[in-house]
Amino acid sequence: MMQFIRNHSTSWFAKILFIGIGVSFLGFGGANLFGGGGSSRYVAEVNGHKVAVQSVDEIYTEMIRTGDFAQYINKNQEDLTDEDRRLLKEQAYTIVESRVLAAQLADKYQIVTTDAEVANAIRSIEFFRDGETGQFDKARYEDYLRQTGTVAAQFENSVRSDLTNQKLVRYLALGAVSGDSRLAELAAIENATGSFELVTINYDQFKGERNPVTLEEIEQLYELKKSELITDNRVKLAYIHIKAEDYLDQVEISDEAIKQGIAQLETRTFDRIEIAATSDAEKEAALSALNSVYDEIASGELSFEKAAESDAVKAVNGHLVAKETIKLGAIGDAAFDAVLFDLDLNAPLSKPFATDTGVYMLSLTGVKNVMGSGIDVTSMVRNQLAEPLVADLYYAAQEKFEKLAEIYRDDLESIASELGAEVITTDWLSLDQKEGVLENDEFYSSVAYLDLANTPVVSAPFAPGENEGALVKVIEFDASHAMTLDEAKPLLTEVIKRNKLRMAMAIELDQLKDKAESGAVNLETYAKEQGYDFFVLNDLVARYMDPSALNSIAFEALTASYYEQPVAPYMMLHDGAEGIALVNVKAFKAGSIDDYSAIERQEKRGLLQNDQANYELNAIFEDFKSRSKIKRLANPFMQ
Repeated sequence: MMQFIRNHSTSWFAKILFIGIGVSFLGFGGANLFGGGGSSRYVAEVNGHKVAVQSVDEIYTEMIRTGDFAQYINKNQEDLTDEDRRLLKEQAYTIVESRVLAAQLADKYQIVTTDAEVANAIRSIEFFRDGETGQFDKARYEDYLRQTGTVAAQFENSVRSDLTNQKLVRYLALGAVSGDSRLAELAAIENATGSFELVTINYDQFKGERNPVTLEEIEQLYELKKSELITDNRVKLAYIHIKAEDYLDQVEISDEAIKQGIAQLETRTFDRIEIAATSDAEKEAALSALNSVYDEIASGELSFEKAAESDAVKAVNGHLVAKETIKLGAIGDAAFDAVLFDLDLNAPLSKPFATDTGVYMLSLTGVKNVMGSGIDVTSMVRNQLAEPLVADLYYAAQEKFEKLAEIYRDDLESIASELGAEVITTDWLSLDQKEGVLENDEFYSSVAYLDLANTPVVSAPFAPGENEGALVKVIEFDASHAMTLDEAKPLLTEVIKRNKLRMAMAIELDQLKDKAESGAVNLETYAKEQGYDFFVLNDLVARYMDPSALNSIAFEALTASYYEQPVAPYMMLHDGAEGIALVNVKAFKAGSIDDYSAIERQEKRGLLQNDQANYELNAIFEDFKSRSKIKRLANPFMQ
């Protein structure tokens, strides 16, 4: 349960307690909650304990330094206003106050943390461990204290506070239980089953009247939303982008090398007639015997198996080895491999041949590529063989690229010409939305950190990916600004048009709903006549439904059916992203606990227990806080 609370808690109280746990000892966990060092600067009194401004300042400063403030205010640091900073200081104070109250709660329940527990916790912090041995490194610990100007006792007290908070949460969560009544309610929804009919109308399918958008409507909406109508930061780009793969065509690989490479990826299944022979005379006799049956096998008059049983082959102790499968090199006889891997299924029979180990005749019966089907093995092997040669060409081009960038600077055409590359230009791209080539983080960074106010401006060469090089020139820059009416017209026109269309569609389906419920109209017939989509979904189980748009509509109908317990037919309108649907619930059944397996029931009970624990944690804390004497003190820092 404790691990669940630490990882998944929805309790804001529990989350605040754990801000300083683990590696974050090095950040927020070091805040001095009750002041010290003779400071007379305080921001509050909590049940008689004075809270130093230093403690709030430490957390506020760390929020700014790490960027954690973004979870409270969706802005970049350089865009923070005085009011934003005041609000962040208030958030930092809330964290400090909650920790003070938590420490007092722990004291109330006589929860303590020993020196040994503190020592073990510090020793477990990864930051203080030796990278090679994994053991606690006292020197690293002391170095951290020196660099941060932290007194060891202060740091250890912060660790003690965090450990005590853990114990407090564990203690308060012990009594959390969840009965089967809550499990039954969850099962009723998750295991609900239903069958549905749906008539769906997409915006582009609607047959009804489309009312035109007037200038007056655009102007009214513009005045209403003017403060929200802000353009993105936009750029027009020209860039050069070279890749190692661009040089593949400049590399020549022989057919023989490709053939050998393909052979490395194959297994071959074959039959063979084998005759042991070491002396020249034995090999000559064996070859003669196999040659005597070769023509008959090649013409199809004699099977390979029967040839092995012929008198001529038996006379020299020949025998059949059938259905053998090997990879190149498995036998360890290069002469043997040369014959076997030169065969193909269109000409599967080899001529008799001799090697150091004997005399053979082969019949190929199968070829399998280890890469599987659907792979262009020839291209793959060629590219693999070409890779080191391509790398040499690319690295030479990259070096040349960097030199040309120094010589020509913003003259991309000259750079591209000497590289044999091309200059690619773009239309307007949103820098804020990372459109087009800006989706690549390296492209984005190379553009975003340029002096965009003074275009045109050119980046230094950079690597958008492995074995890639690029150079980008910002041709034009359009800074974010409040939209004029003319700029906003296309957007506002589309919004108004879509809203009118949605309303018209909803009216049509609402009328259809009334007619269908009275029996005057059949949904399937209506949909076919109008050219709308009609679907039947039977026996859907809520927790097994995929998140597709259609099933999301059905899921909503399922949950609505549970809460309203309708008498079928029950119909509802659903406004989706692409259109509107009319849903007819043909059948519905609430789920039960028995629909869960024994393991699932155990898991669900655990989740519900954790939810209950979070609820109780909040309740206990809020009750304690409501009965506490908290006095805010005037302090310039908080302004």
